[in-house]
Amino acid sequence: MAAEILAVGHVRRPAGGRTAGTAGRRRGSTPRRAGVDPFRRDGTVGKGRYRRSTVRDRGAGGRAGGGGVVGGGRVHGTGDMWTWLAEVYNGLDAAWSVLVFLGPVVLWVLPLAVVVAAAFEGRDRTPGAGWLVQPDRDDADSWIDERMISRALAHLGIAPLDKFYRDGGELVYTVAARKDGDGTAAQIRLPMGVTADMVAARRSRLAANLGRSALETWPTKGEEDGILDLWIADKGARGAGDWPLVHEGQTDIFEGVPFGLSQRGTVINAPLIGVNWLIGGRPGQGKSSALRTLMLGAALDPTAELWAFVMGESPDFAPFEPRLSRYRMGMDDTVAEAATQALADLLTEMERRGKTLGEQPGRPPKVSRKLADKRSLGLHPLVVGSMSVTSCSSIPSSESGRRRWRCG
Repeated sequence: MAAEILAVGHVRRPAGGRTAGTAGRRRGSTPRRAGVDPFRRDGTVGKGRYRRSTVRDRGAGGRAGGGGVVGGGRVHGTGDMWTWLAEVYNGLDAAWSVLVFLGPVVLWVLPLAVVVAAAFEGRDRTPGAGWLVQPDRDDADSWIDERMISRALAHLGIAPLDKFYRDGGELVYTVAARKDGDGTAAQIRLPMGVTADMVAARRSRLAANLGRSALETWPTKGEEDGILDLWIADKGARGAGDWPLVHEGQTDIFEGVPFGLSQRGTVINAPLIGVNWLIGGRPGQGKSSALRTLMLGAALDPTAELWAFVMGESPDFAPFEPRLSRYRMGMDDTVAEAATQALADLLTEMERRGKTLGEQPGRPPKVSRKLADKRSLGLHPLVVGSMSVTSCSSIPSSESGRRRWRCG
């Protein structure tokens, strides 16, 4: 029986001058020199070299197991180890054998399995596993995808659309479902015989199929009558929310100021340059709030000048006072006179600005942002707001004989 070992350096001689590999040698043999490898005849080990040699079983001194370990000049088989250590070695051998066998198999089978699974998943029209088709986000209940939209459209009761689905048709999404503001937007090319208006007419049923209210579902016509532009709000996302510049930021009056939100949650800018606003409504319907929003946006433009007149005892514009060049509040005639004087001053200012604009190179037709930034020209934006005005009339003054304006 032979055991193959890896020996390092010299093999120590045991007492009596014999090594484990020379047990049973004749007495008359020539002794070897100290430090010479005793296995040189069977296979040299060599000083300081790594060699492979074979130790044959020649009695008690030359035993070696089927697998051996070199230590202290002796060869130990697994039979000479502790039981638990032998089991560890046997387990490692078994694990390595399994790994060597299964590794190539897995490398070949796994890609093929992924391709087959992807093919079946692509043909499956059901939503599938939630962790595959839904993202990891807090508002997972609001998730809308193309499969859910197609299933909702299939139950609207539109005859041409029902026939299209029965024949195995699949809708074409010109724009895939994607996050858009506080909801999900998608664009679908409808089949022949179906228009976007036909879908919009069943808005309530479509909303119910999508698990939304009618106010959260907005089907509209796209660029063509046969293209459905669909937007579905996230659950609970309705409401104006905070003003976008409530904490920081500036505005440019020439670009408009934030005034509201669309149903999709995008900011709507209100124009102020060259625009007159007339806000009316019943008491408590938000007239003052709308005017304050416009004035607040104008106040965040560093180049703008603001005037405000309140024909009543209302503190709505009191917080604006540090930013206002002219501000009067009250119900007496002095406030009305200040307001009418401001109107007269505006007419004079318009004439001056028109002449200044005509003197500029190229005679531009209107004031631009670049011209407004030149302080020497005096073409900066000027915004005037007046509240609680029902009428203004010109009446004669008994004291001066001149006519004056009265507002109330």
